[in-house]
Amino acid sequence: MENINFVIGCNGNIGSEIVNYESKSGNRIIGIDITKTKINNSNFTCWNYDCRFPEKIELALKKLYIKNKFRVKNLVLCAVMDSIPNKNKEEIDLYNYGLKNQNFSEINKRVLINVTSQIYILKIFEPYLFSKSSVCLFSSIYGYASPDQRIYQDEFIKPLEYSASKSSIIGITKHFAVTSALSDKGRCNCIVLGGLKNINQSKEFQKNYINKVPMGRMANINDVINAYGFISSDESSYITGISLFVDGGYSAW
Repeated sequence: MENINFVIGCNGNIGSEIVNYESKSGNRIIGIDITKTKINNSNFTCWNYDCRFPEKIELALKKLYIKNKFRVKNLVLCAVMDSIPNKNKEEIDLYNYGLKNQNFSEINKRVLINVTSQIYILKIFEPYLFSKSSVCLFSSIYGYASPDQRIYQDEFIKPLEYSASKSSIIGITKHFAVTSALSDKGRCNCIVLGGLKNINQSKEFQKNYINKVPMGRMANINDVINAYGFISSDESSYITGISLFVDGGYSAW
C-alpha cells in the first residue's frame, strides 16, 4: 500500500518548504491550498480546495482511495490566516487595529480557517492514518503568551482571535494525540513558532521583537524545517502530544 504525505496550506512560506523537504523522502506528496501552486516537483500534486468546505476534500480522498489504496504517512496542517505588521502601512487594513474595527463576520472567518477547518481536516484524514503516521500542527508563541502590543508600530494590534486560535491548536494537538495513540493511528505533535523573519517587516519591528528573544534573532525557515524534520521522523517515534517551541527562548523569560 502506498504511503502519501499531505501538506495542508502547501503554497505558503512554510508549506512550500515542507513540500521541498518531503520530496527527498521519495513518498508521493499531495498539497491542498486555495491558490495555484508554483511548486514544480515530480512527486508533488496540488489540489485546489478551500478547507472551509471539507466535503469536497473528503470526496476527493475517497475517490483516490478507490483508485489507488494508500495510507497517510505525514499529515501537515500549516494553513493559517494571519495578521502581519507590514512596513508599508497602506497594505494593512483597518481590521488590524483592534476589536473596535473588526466585524463579526471577519472574526468568524478567521476562527473558521484557523481552528474549525483544522478539526475538519483531522476528521477527514483520520481513517487513512496508521501506526506509523505523524500529524504535525503549527501554533505560535502567541497561543502560549499574549502578544506584547508595544513592539508594533502605527497602532497595529495583533488580533485577539489569533491568540485564541493558536492556543486552541495546542489543545487540539493533545486531544488528537491521545485518541490516535489509543486507536493505533500514530502520533500528533505541534510546533510552536516564534517570529519568522520576512522582508515585509520593518527594521523597527524586527529590532523590537529581537530585543525580547534571548538568542538575539528571529527564526528563519531552516529553523522551522529542522524542527519539523525531527518531529515527523522515526527518531521521535515515542513522542506524541507535545508542543515543540522553536522561539529562540522567547517563552523562557
